[in-house]
Amino acid sequence: MSSLPRAPATPQFFAVERVIAIGRMHKADFIVAIGGGSPIDLAKAVGGRGVLQSHSLFSPTVTAVAPDAPHVPLVAIPTTAGTGTEATPYSILTRPAPDGHGVEKFGFSGRVFPTLSLLCPAFFATLPARIAIDTVVDAFSHLAEGVLCTKATDATDGPAFAGIALIAKHLHLLRAAAASIEADSDEAYNPVCGLGDAEWRDLIAASTLGGAVIAHTSTSLPHGAGYGLTTHCDPSIPHGRANGLLFPPFCELVARAGPVWAAKVARVEATFLGQCAASATDFAVAPPAAAVIHAQFSSLMRELVGPSVAVPAEVMDAVLIPRFAENKAKLAQYPGELTAEDLRFLFSFGVVVKD
Repeated sequence: MSSLPRAPATPQFFAVERVIAIGRMHKADFIVAIGGGSPIDLAKAVGGRGVLQSHSLFSPTVTAVAPDAPHVPLVAIPTTAGTGTEATPYSILTRPAPDGHGVEKFGFSGRVFPTLSLLCPAFFATLPARIAIDTVVDAFSHLAEGVLCTKATDATDGPAFAGIALIAKHLHLLRAAAASIEADSDEAYNPVCGLGDAEWRDLIAASTLGGAVIAHTSTSLPHGAGYGLTTHCDPSIPHGRANGLLFPPFCELVARAGPVWAAKVARVEATFLGQCAASATDFAVAPPAAAVIHAQFSSLMRELVGPSVAVPAEVMDAVLIPRFAENKAKLAQYPGELTAEDLRFLFSFGVVVKD
């Protein structure tokens, strides 16, 4: 048996090659990944890639392993309730960006679902408050993006709203923790007060439901643009927080796509606020009421994710917007056409552009 004590956040390809070499050296016949999305995603890439002997993952032509290719069995033991990676085949990695601006996100699809996932509230009991909040926001973004995208179906909407409602039950605890963090930074390292086994079971279930939803629908604009913030601007920005910083404008953009989409947005936001039951498929509000719900949702998201991040104007204009405009898969998830102004608007809540 051999172990890698710490997986880097959003692992680069060299980490995959390193673990593959260790596994071959020790003739490993299965992988156990413990932690958040990064170690489990790393293990998926190793499991799907490690059986192959040729081609380097640094090659831009290597993006996937055939769905029926053999892979190394994987046991996933999540310790954060956010990524839902225990229920998806995705592995999110990074590699140096060709233009030298940081790194670029790269989704390596080996179609590797964990062979076994162990979900236990005891593994979450000491999770620091800041990580708990950021990862729960990530879980929400999976669930909500799974609803507010062109690949959504009735079959995926049901579990998505159920997951959002599970998070809403305990948002008062996360909001209190977020307020404490602002008052005393040391609180960021303490567990969220009031989150016991029963509460963690709900949040774990929401995270897993989010993973199951996006395994069918994939994600949408916040994920596509959020990776830009973390890979091109500031790697210290947690992935979930980056998504949350983009979510209020994303909801506005989707609501503009027509009455049906506006109703879905209002239902997502109202469910997150605890104002709507998960089963309320007939939920409908007039535009003035929807505007009030959106304002409340935006205020709540600000409480959870904190202040906007500063981005140099040249990075916004030369890197973030152009790179995101090239992400055809994410743009296709929006139910309409997006202009350059729309793409810039997506960053308006979470980014302050500085000269």
